[in-house]
Amino acid sequence: MNEVDDIKPGMELCNCMMYLLGHAGLLEEAEILIENADCRDDPSLGTVLLSACTASPQSAIAERIAKKALQLKLCLFS
Repeated sequence: MNEVDDIKPGMELCNCMMYLLGHAGLLEEAEILIENADCRDDPSLGTVLLSACTASPQSAIAERIAKKALQLKLCLFS
């Protein structure tokens, strides 16, 4: 998207992608996307993905995402 149109994805698109990937069961892909996104420091990404993890049996990924989301939220309020 950046290379072709020179458009940077906003927070809404990032949250939408986390929701879609998470509910499709592609948690590892979603986690990689978060790590590489410009908006990776926004705790809403982890929160959206974490809500999708409830339907997945991949508890190790859900636990990692929960820890990251919690760390980001704590950093914002400290």
